[in-house]
Amino acid sequence: MLRGMKKSTCFAVYLVATALVVIIALAWPSFPTRLISVHFADGRLEVNLNSDAEFSYAILADVPSSIDATALESLSLKPSKEGSIVLPAPEPANREYSIIVIKGKDWFELVRQPEAWLRAKFRFEQRGGYTVLGRRTINIDTESTYSPRPLVLSHTPRLQIGQVDSFPYPAIGIAVALLEFLWEKPVMQGPTTLSYREFVKQPLTEKLRAVQEGRFSVQCAGFRELFVHASTGIKGLKVRPVDAYGSDPQLPGLTSYSHAATEIWVEQLNKWVLFDPWNGIFVERDGIPVSANEMSTYGADQLSIVPVMESIPRFHVDAHGQTQKVDYDPNSLSLTSFTCVDAGCQPGYQLYFKIIRLRDVHL
Repeated sequence: MLRGMKKSTCFAVYLVATALVVIIALAWPSFPTRLISVHFADGRLEVNLNSDAEFSYAILADVPSSIDATALESLSLKPSKEGSIVLPAPEPANREYSIIVIKGKDWFELVRQPEAWLRAKFRFEQRGGYTVLGRRTINIDTESTYSPRPLVLSHTPRLQIGQVDSFPYPAIGIAVALLEFLWEKPVMQGPTTLSYREFVKQPLTEKLRAVQEGRFSVQCAGFRELFVHASTGIKGLKVRPVDAYGSDPQLPGLTSYSHAATEIWVEQLNKWVLFDPWNGIFVERDGIPVSANEMSTYGADQLSIVPVMESIPRFHVDAHGQTQKVDYDPNSLSLTSFTCVDAGCQPGYQLYFKIIRLRDVHL
């Protein structure tokens, strides 16, 4: 009799304990998966998440223009081993490519810019290449105390710039006239071969000569600084630099898609509006130019890209290492889709503007 009572009591305790475990598990808060860092080492990417290291991944042949749930379901996935992604050996020298990492219902894209590709495309040495954080549903840390350094310029130029009258706002017309002057001769596209600190110390005439002769390669940041510098002596044109980031701060081992643009002051609208010297565009909503901050306020279906030039002449190095002149078409820029051309891949234009940083200009 006592033995039976002891068994019943033990079973009851077991049931109560099991119920408590279930209740605690259901009530315990679940934290979303968060990406911490990605490190390149010995032909692998080591992915660090805030949870266990189990995930699946797929290595794509290139960078797709779009990623949706249907595309993810069709991928041939590989399981990770202790958080590692094994990269192709060797990595391609003629293209960038994407890696899709899936963790439960979340996913993120890592865009690889291989060391050999950087060398062949831009004559630029970066051991291990770059890994860029692309499109994603996964969470990342978005708090940052980073404050960009002021843009320090020397020598105020005195350019005689007119105005393109086909635009309703005089400031935009002056900015377009300045842009046409700066793009009069092709510039070399690629990472800089000198530090920006040395570049910005030069007078504007020396900067222009360096980039037009191919002695100094620029991308969006370098050309933006040319535009800002040239604007400082022009009446009726007030310009400030804008840094745009797809994510900020940059996670360890990753770079972020970022872009250097400007805003110009439009008196008739009583506001700053986005003006992109590198791509030769501004952006409108219902016919009104928007600011950099408004790029993330409105949906892509509410915005329109407005090219201010028919084409932009650039030099770049092709897949065979030969320097070629290419006319970039601002109409090719998409608000939402990735586009890949000979000079590399870039995300949908709106995706750059998740984080905005304004920079001061010191003369």
